Amino acid sequence: MDTLEYKNKLISLGLTDRQAIVYIKALEFGSFSVASLAHATDIKRPTCYLVLDELAQRGLVSVIPNAKKTKYKAESPEILIKQIETQMITAKRVSNDLLKLYNPKSEGPTLLYFSGQKAIRGIFDDVLKVKNKEYLYIGSGRDVIDMVGKEYIDHWLTERVEKEIIARSIRMKSTEVMEDIYQTNIMRDLRLAPDFIHIAETIFIYDNKVSIISTSNENFGFVVENKEFANTMRGLFEALWVVSENKS
Repeated sequence: MDTLEYKNKLISLGLTDRQAIVYIKALEFGSFSVASLAHATDIKRPTCYLVLDELAQRGLVSVIPNAKKTKYKAESPEILIKQIETQMITAKRVSNDLLKLYNPKSEGPTLLYFSGQKAIRGIFDDVLKVKNKEYLYIGSGRDVIDMVGKEYIDHWLTERVEKEIIARSIRMKSTEVMEDIYQTNIMRDLRLAPDFIHIAETIFIYDNKVSIISTSNENFGFVVENKEFANTMRGLFEALWVVSENKS
């Protein structure tokens, strides 16, 4: 199996493109310095530090203690399997809770589970199919870029405007993105949540659907299609909207 195949398999298990590249090289090296990793991957050293920190949070790399210079070592890929198993347990528990919403007198909720960057992009693609040409959004601009990639989200935002889809967004102050493309007011109304509120997950509410996406470290999400649940989430959105700050 070549490096590209390994990378694609790791991405399918929830790693980002850069995380997969760095982790493969870390496995090959066993132990390594950031300088040697940057040279081998053609990724700049500051970025390597960021990616290593992300992998360390997932338990896939660790710092070698008592080394004269900071060195890292790769941890077993079996950790990924255990994480996925944990995600499945969490998804099943969430699914069981959501199924309590089921009303036998009406159409029951549909629940779809997604894992990995490519699958998460499928949720974003589904939002662009919204029938009433408007969606509500709660989350972090920076986390979205980490989840699906900057190139993808730039194209996605352009397509949203082309489709004339209106967005009402509540973002977290601590993770707001300041680049112009994410600050444009074209067909979008943006507010910032109060300082005491931080919602790590990304939430879309559109038509009769609600999608909830975890952070990039966990990289999974699910979509619930149910009118009553969507209306409930709209009510919660409007309550948060009232106490949020207008973004000038």
